[in-house]
Amino acid sequence: MNRLYDTVEPTVIDEDLLKQCIEEQGTASEAGRIAKKEGLDFSEVESLRLDFKNVLKIDNLWFFTNLVKLNLDNNIIEKIQNLDSLIHLEWLDLSFNNIEKIEGLDKLTKLKDLTLYNNQITALENMDKLVNLHVFSIGNNNLSQIDNVVYLRRFRELSCLNVAGNPFAEGDYKSYVVAHLPSITYLDFRLVSSHMREEAITQYQDAIDVIEHNERDDQKKQEKEISRIAEEKELREAFVDGLMSGQLFDDLFIEDVDGPKTQPPSTNDRAYELYKSKFCKICEELVTFGLKEAQNREREKTMFQSAVNKAKEADKVRVWLLLTSSILQKEGTDRAWSSQ
Repeated sequence: MNRLYDTVEPTVIDEDLLKQCIEEQGTASEAGRIAKKEGLDFSEVESLRLDFKNVLKIDNLWFFTNLVKLNLDNNIIEKIQNLDSLIHLEWLDLSFNNIEKIEGLDKLTKLKDLTLYNNQITALENMDKLVNLHVFSIGNNNLSQIDNVVYLRRFRELSCLNVAGNPFAEGDYKSYVVAHLPSITYLDFRLVSSHMREEAITQYQDAIDVIEHNERDDQKKQEKEISRIAEEKELREAFVDGLMSGQLFDDLFIEDVDGPKTQPPSTNDRAYELYKSKFCKICEELVTFGLKEAQNREREKTMFQSAVNKAKEADKVRVWLLLTSSILQKEGTDRAWSSQ
């Protein structure tokens, strides 16, 4: 599986190589037509082939900001890196390289087709941002733990998967994969029949029930965390963050330099609890007031922006009328002169 480069000098992805590869794609392609323009603009290229170039390191692709399809297969690449600027990439082929770890893909959120076939990858990881993934080829790698495929359940759009050729892909591995990945319609280039799916689910039903239960719990935690972050953002923008709980009171009491002199009251002390209750109530009132004022500010901002936009439109009309009047006046003057 390892591709050696001891006897061959690795190729560097530089400007000359990039121009050459674009031109080699042929005049019939979009890239070929672009290549013939004066002053090649890499940002206009949508498809690029860098396969079979003996490339060791992915580099110098920053300017290909509109790239949709990238071939980097059949090289000697050891690490997935320097792809962050390719935010429009939908198709990436890194098969037949020396990659040991999945990484460097977080910015490729539009990626639909990813091929990592025939590398040295040992784990499915670091792909959480690839929410649009439809096709994934990870065959002929070093995946030894079959339960690692459960990681792929997060990709709801994943329909085509290739895992054949990995150490775990022996025996009845297909039933496990099909049972745990309900979105898969093609496995190892073969259609998953309804009969196969039913048998697989029946075989692993208990394990699937546990996984689904854990997923529901994780979803609730995630939703709760999202809600908490949104609430914190709302309070922060209203300048009342940190006032919603009794933590402020506790912090102030603890940091009071005169506190130790008067012996801190216990939490069971009625006066202490009454004072804390009144303090927290005032904080709640401040929060309510702050949120209301924040809404007023947003409303005023919206009204102001609307007024500005109307003023701009009115100015455009006035300028157009002045220009039209000036042109008509000039035409009238020209006609007057020409008649004399």
